[in-house]
Amino acid sequence: VAPDLQKLVSQDLLETYFDIPVILNDSVLRFLNYYQNEGRGTMERGLQRSGRYLSLFRSIFRKEGVPMDLIYMAHVESLFKPYAYSRAKAKGIWQFISSTGRLYDLRIDWWIDERSDIIKSTQAAARHLKDLYANFKDWNLALAGYNAGARRIERVHRKHGHLDYWTMVKRRLLPRETRHYVPSILAVLIIYRQPEGYGFNVKPAKEIQFEKVTLKEQVDQ
Repeated sequence: VAPDLQKLVSQDLLETYFDIPVILNDSVLRFLNYYQNEGRGTMERGLQRSGRYLSLFRSIFRKEGVPMDLIYMAHVESLFKPYAYSRAKAKGIWQFISSTGRLYDLRIDWWIDERSDIIKSTQAAARHLKDLYANFKDWNLALAGYNAGARRIERVHRKHGHLDYWTMVKRRLLPRETRHYVPSILAVLIIYRQPEGYGFNVKPAKEIQFEKVTLKEQVDQ
């Protein structure tokens, strides 16, 4: 990683207020470097598509009492795609598996899958994050729990004591994806808060506009 990047980010962290703890280490720097280079196209697509949803997501997270910086998780989860579907059968912008979606009152059946409902899924994501933080009292562990499942983090705590996220990463007590998940989110957050400073001049898409309509019979989407 170029020393100039580390210097730039260090100064940025001194001057920018974040509402979750943001640290700078080698893992975060590697993801910042990736998004500026090999992953530039992916970052640009996310920055562009996010314009449709950020205002809506901020209002929902604010209402639920969740740090608004966490809305940028959606870039890592799905690149802000409402119909994204993973190999693990997670769906939607917030990539809920069926069991977790139902836990937060999302309807998932043959007729409808509310994991792709941008309002209901975002409300569910905010509530899920709030519950994870109430459990772990640490946003890094809450994010790790969002990715790997709260039970996975709890098993590590029972076996090894109350370790923080970065110690778990160092000791390889988490799946590889989860070890990369938090630093990738922190890197994305840093870029989204000041994209021009990191070389991204992307015009965001227009904010989504919609109305709610009550239907008298089912329709195919």
